[in-house]
Amino acid sequence: MLDVSSKGMELHLRIDKDSIRNVLIILPDMIGLNILCMPALRQIINCCQDKNIRIIGFNNCSEIFTDENLPNLFLIDNKNIIDEMSAYFKIHETFDIVFDFLSSRESGKILIDSGMSYRVGWDYPESNLYNVPVKFPTHDRSTIYDYLEYLAAIGKEYSYGTPQLKSKDETRDQGKKWLKENGLLSERLIIFGVGGGNNKKRWPLENYFKLRNELMRHKGTDTLFIIGPNELELSDEIRKNDIKAFIACNLPLQTLKGILSHAFCTISNDYAVMHMSAALGISTIGVFLASDPIQWFPYQRPSIYVIGKELACRPCYREDCADWQCNDPSLLGKVMNGFKTIWAT
Repeated sequence: MLDVSSKGMELHLRIDKDSIRNVLIILPDMIGLNILCMPALRQIINCCQDKNIRIIGFNNCSEIFTDENLPNLFLIDNKNIIDEMSAYFKIHETFDIVFDFLSSRESGKILIDSGMSYRVGWDYPESNLYNVPVKFPTHDRSTIYDYLEYLAAIGKEYSYGTPQLKSKDETRDQGKKWLKENGLLSERLIIFGVGGGNNKKRWPLENYFKLRNELMRHKGTDTLFIIGPNELELSDEIRKNDIKAFIACNLPLQTLKGILSHAFCTISNDYAVMHMSAALGISTIGVFLASDPIQWFPYQRPSIYVIGKELACRPCYREDCADWQCNDPSLLGKVMNGFKTIWAT
């Protein structure tokens, strides 16, 4: 049996290893969150290494783990969570414990309907979707801790770690092939991650154009703009500035990872490209506007972040903000200084 004890309003679960056979881990549905959950994911796998572990991820983001040798990773379509997850449970025996990093109302309801006894996740008020509740995320600490709380919920000690992505030779070769086919084999490739799901997190393109003009003065450099599937309109704006600019639009994740692994430096808004690059060990400059680097930038040097003046309203994800004070004019100089340091290293 599982040893479950309550203390106050919190439920603490301690795993009796003999009673656990089947373990399920459900990954988040965003690339950055997949990367930030890595320290917790690794430690859960380690503490359950003698169990039957299966992992459900999403094909629009969890493909980044292809090189990580995760046990039994199965990818589903995030647009059909209910149907695909329900079908998955019909062909697999009931899991003894589920760690739901997604923690959505949809996934929680499916776990209940499928008869999962112990469901670990961020619970919603008065919903009881997760009977082993995890402390709900806050804005005053790294998101890595939010996932590490899953270990605390089952009575396991954890250690903080910085996410690190692997890039196997096959993935690097895939990226190199794309770069060669597109004429990008310079000694020092500089990636511009100009997207971001929220417009107020996007540093205006005009700043990247100014950067490009400065950086191209360095001998042996090329710049590449990365654009995701929800940002294709940025391509026209880039072309208006420079019809010959190198642009990568809507690349498969493995190709993108391969390209990033060949970069000398990445300068990126706070979104997937920044996380992938920094986790791959590439020198990365994260440009922060409305979001908070304490929460979203756990990476170590040579990667750094830049941010403008301190604002009481940060973090903020309102796209209707008229003032947009977080778009600080000082950011351009800070990015240039950061790049100079990386170039000289």
